[in-house]
Amino acid sequence: MTTQTHERRYFPAPDVVLHDNGVRHESYRRDDTEVRVTFIPPGVAAINGLRAEAQVGMVVRGELSVAVDGVTKLMRPEHDVYVVPPHIGLTAVNPSSEETVLLEITRSKPGRSTPRRTATSSNRWSPASSSRWT
Repeated sequence: MTTQTHERRYFPAPDVVLHDNGVRHESYRRDDTEVRVTFIPPGVAAINGLRAEAQVGMVVRGELSVAVDGVTKLMRPEHDVYVVPPHIGLTAVNPSSEETVLLEITRSKPGRSTPRRTATSSNRWSPASSSRWT
């Protein structure tokens, strides 16, 4: 039998932030990992400046126009994903007439840097150093 026990270690409560432009973040953290659900009203721009962590994001509902390092993509729900390395800025605009819901995951390791990657002759990506991805 499964019990309905709320244990913060595995099921953290959210920290909720509501911005003046109507954007609401629900942030769930455990150690070095953050899962953030962002609710973006129609027509609103959400600027996610330079972050020390890599970011992975997916639109759950609605549409989102995301610009990263000069490249812009209109993201579709439950289909498109962005993966942004540390220290690269990201801006997003909800171009639709309905609220957009974005799911983001970040993870940081104090004292660690993300290994640089270089293209090989076969157009596959390989680590530039012998560091392991963790």
